[in-house]
Amino acid sequence: MKIIKIILFIPAVFSLLVCFWAVIFASYYMAILCLLLAFVLFLLPEEGRTFLKLISVLSLVVLLMFTYSIPVKEINRNIKRLAEIPRNKNTLNKFSFKDKIGIYGLNILMGAAGCFFYPEVSKETLLLMFPHGKDKKRVFRSDFALRSKKVTGELKRFIESLESARPEKMTYGPKKILWNPEAYQAFNDEARVALALNMVRLKAFAVKQEKKYKIKVELKVKCAYPRSSYVTLIKEPELKIEEGLFWVLQEAGWLFPYTAIWQFEVYSDDERIN
Repeated sequence: MKIIKIILFIPAVFSLLVCFWAVIFASYYMAILCLLLAFVLFLLPEEGRTFLKLISVLSLVVLLMFTYSIPVKEINRNIKRLAEIPRNKNTLNKFSFKDKIGIYGLNILMGAAGCFFYPEVSKETLLLMFPHGKDKKRVFRSDFALRSKKVTGELKRFIESLESARPEKMTYGPKKILWNPEAYQAFNDEARVALALNMVRLKAFAVKQEKKYKIKVELKVKCAYPRSSYVTLIKEPELKIEEGLFWVLQEAGWLFPYTAIWQFEVYSDDERIN
């Protein structure tokens, strides 16, 4: 029973926090759903009602699946309202404390929501909340970038030059890689990499090992929000994020930009490239 309580407690608390944020951000439909979910998970007496809780949770999930456009429209409407406030260093005081809390919560929600489908950008987003040393750099080890044709295309060009010249060692780059805003949209094949790495500088160093090359790859991307830039995450119902709202938090000292360095090693005969 204690294990069940712990399992239910964590999502219940998270639901209450989302409910609090949703009220601040004027997404009242989401607030009601989250409050009901927390009530079902945490507030109802446990004994003899486990089945009722499961049915209630499933009912709320199904309800959200069929009516998700309502909270999306509510969030989109409030983003548009906030985006109309002039954004520069002299107008930061036009954003109230409540506005900043709402924007800060939106940043957390985006990071948390993306952890299952876009774990790399989710990590980058959530780490913006924490200052990190004087160099403002964070190093990660992952070859997720090989999911992108743009990245593998650059590496393929490097490998072609290696096979042509056959040097013992060779450096490539840095090469700038850009993605169009359309790449951010859900279900786009490039979305996972584009969201985490746009705009990135790729650098590679190859060492010959018998008939192939061992290539060390480094990808550097600035994790910071621009003063003005719309990103469309969902077309229908429309959900457009004005990144400039998070720029306001950067200028106010609520978010902390840094440089993300993604490193991995790959061989020149790797099928993911060729």
